[in-house]
Amino acid sequence: MTLDNAIYISRKNDLAFLLAGSINMYEHQSTLNPNMPVRFLIYLAQEYQLLVESTDKSLYGSELIPLPTPQCVVFYNGTADTPDEYELRLSSAFSNQDVEPAAEVVVKVININYGHNDHLMQGCETLSQYAQFVAVTREYANKYDNREEAMNAAIEYCIGHGILEDILRKHRSQVLGSLLEEFDEKKYARTLREEGYEAGREEGYVSGRKEGYASGRTDGLSEGESKGSFSMLAELVNDGTITIQKAAEKAGMDEVAFKEKMNEQ
Repeated sequence: MTLDNAIYISRKNDLAFLLAGSINMYEHQSTLNPNMPVRFLIYLAQEYQLLVESTDKSLYGSELIPLPTPQCVVFYNGTADTPDEYELRLSSAFSNQDVEPAAEVVVKVININYGHNDHLMQGCETLSQYAQFVAVTREYANKYDNREEAMNAAIEYCIGHGILEDILRKHRSQVLGSLLEEFDEKKYARTLREEGYEAGREEGYVSGRKEGYASGRTDGLSEGESKGSFSMLAELVNDGTITIQKAAEKAGMDEVAFKEKMNEQ
């Protein structure tokens, strides 16, 4: 079942299939996303609409229209430390938690990083090898400055050690292209985040200068703004978006002082 609006860069993905009375909807992600329940809800509503329209029964009639039972799963292999398996619930996003919700979507998140979910990996050799492949590509990415050289070396290692060997031999160029595209997408996302931070910092600076003049301050930033700016910079450092050196420079501090302040928080 092809979901028309499920797009990755320029490719559309088949994320759903019907099997034994269940509609199975899977996504594979390398970033944590707490909004998956509402995304699956939208996908599910689209598929149910198509299924209802394909029957000869009326949605407004007295006869119940049978629907396949939904199963929503996210395969996660990002770098954040997560349990082998946990659930995301649509109800967690509801603003009024004192009211019993009339709707719920439960998404199972499964960690498929190498070293996690041994039972699942033992049941699917291809998935196990894929987890090893991802681990190898990350290891080689840290060894080389040139990403293409790193990915080629990682692919050679995996072929030589029987990790997805058949797939990599037959589809090496496609795999390499996907790896480089993934890198470009992450780089693009980091660029957007840095640009967003710079725009927010500039806006905060202008606002702070106005407050500074009004209160007789000359540093241009209120105490609250200064703390907020540091917290944002620290967050960008922690998730690898910018280096400590760059963050310290933006904060007007030396690296040692910046690190000490981060440790205090």
